[in-house]
Amino acid sequence: MWKDDATAADILLAAQDIQQFAAGMTRDKFASDRFVQSGSHIQDHRLRRGSKTLSDEFREQHPQINWKQVAGMRDRCVHGYDNIDVDIVWQVITDDAPKLEEYLKTIIPQQPL
Repeated sequence: MWKDDATAADILLAAQDIQQFAAGMTRDKFASDRFVQSGSHIQDHRLRRGSKTLSDEFREQHPQINWKQVAGMRDRCVHGYDNIDVDIVWQVITDDAPKLEEYLKTIIPQQPL
């Protein structure tokens, strides 16, 4: 379905963007930079929102990704907008987003620039 392909492509971009925001940073530097945290949070939200809109058929075709966990992770990252768990967001940036990016690159048709 074309809508799922477009959504998956947007999720891929969000996974790439969230990593770019913190590129070259340590966890401590990330924790002290509210600007980078804010940008990362927006991309994380974009990623989670997109994963919630994928069709059941798409999710079933790609069981390598725990889509329910991806969508639900936002609830673990944020307990109100004033209390972001930096350690969980850092894990998303350094572990979850790269794995998601790697997988999505294998299923999304690459468009020439």
